[in-house]
Amino acid sequence: MSGVSHAAPGLVAAIHFQLKRALLHLLTSDGSSFVAIEAPWDVSILDAKGQTTNAEEDKHSVIGTSQLTDRNEGLWKSLRNFTAAYVEGRISGDGCKFAICTNVAIDKGIASEFLNRTSEEDDAWVAKKVQSILKAGENPSDSISPHYIYLKQHPAEFANVVANLEVIDSSAESKDGETMQSIFKELRSTPEEQGYVLEALVGWVEERANESLKENKPAILSVAAFNTRYRDELNRGRQRRLLSRLQTDFDSAITPEQKNKHRADLFQHQLRWVGLDRSPDIMESAIEDFLRYDIAVTAYADIGEIPKERFQDREREIHSQWKQIFNRDTLDWKGSAAIERAKMGETVFHNSNALNVPLEGMNCDSYLTRGALHQLANGPEDEPLIGWHPEFRDFAKGQVAKKK
Repeated sequence: MSGVSHAAPGLVAAIHFQLKRALLHLLTSDGSSFVAIEAPWDVSILDAKGQTTNAEEDKHSVIGTSQLTDRNEGLWKSLRNFTAAYVEGRISGDGCKFAICTNVAIDKGIASEFLNRTSEEDDAWVAKKVQSILKAGENPSDSISPHYIYLKQHPAEFANVVANLEVIDSSAESKDGETMQSIFKELRSTPEEQGYVLEALVGWVEERANESLKENKPAILSVAAFNTRYRDELNRGRQRRLLSRLQTDFDSAITPEQKNKHRADLFQHQLRWVGLDRSPDIMESAIEDFLRYDIAVTAYADIGEIPKERFQDREREIHSQWKQIFNRDTLDWKGSAAIERAKMGETVFHNSNALNVPLEGMNCDSYLTRGALHQLANGPEDEPLIGWHPEFRDFAKGQVAKKK
């Protein structure tokens, strides 16, 4: 598998088919299991103890010629390989499942019988037909004859293989659809992101496989490690979609008209009470952060899969940390001059804006903290949850009284 880019086109296509089959098994296997490449089958699944539970051989063609006809060595060689695993003790009992997967449509022969069986009666019929082919011999070619002979010599083991064998038609015309269709069905990403996620995951599988195969060792891929990478790729995809959505929503919602609607809000008064209206940039940025926060909460819920309740949990934590800052920075406010009290409030504001409160374990953009603070400072009207000036609650009640 190493040096894929320098291999012949047919080999490159076959290797990529094998990698995608491995990817499909990684997507659908239990988290405690492993997916192996060339161990010794093209793709196999191992349980937590390293025992093979599924063994698969892949038959890929770039010219559309089936390797699974009754007179083609590919079919019988795979059947012999599976049977030999029983004979040599590499697999025990009947717990292992076998598969032969091809990208060429299967429409006749014993492979077709395997593909279309749906009942125990079909299983018995296929087993009987395979045995009749071996018994009759049908003038096998020199390449097939050794496989016939081997399978006849080990009837019990071969019977186990037949009973547990699945033939997978992964051609575009098959009823089962292509391997790629199955992968896309499993990928938990949007259609826009599927191509990117698929490329990243196939690259991960190929890189890990090459590391082992270059040393002539089978590649053993941990499903748990794969799931970690998979989650990372899904998170990157969500982040890209989220940033695109936010930029679009910010551009359409943060307009001069919308900002003007909030210039008389309580959170703006709170900034004036500590003299921050001397900086128009701070006042303007506060409105923008206030609006961005509302937009972001909705976008994160829609795309980031973070419900609004998580933001409420975070707001409670921000409130708790603000309270510590407020109590510390306004400790000696009583008896101080008005200008000193305003300075204390400004200090509370700046220290609160420096908070770093994660959201579901992730660091947030700073506007999500500033915006949350302004939301908390905006109500209730007569007793806001947080503020900057040591007397912000009294000021808020006075503001309400003026309106009356």
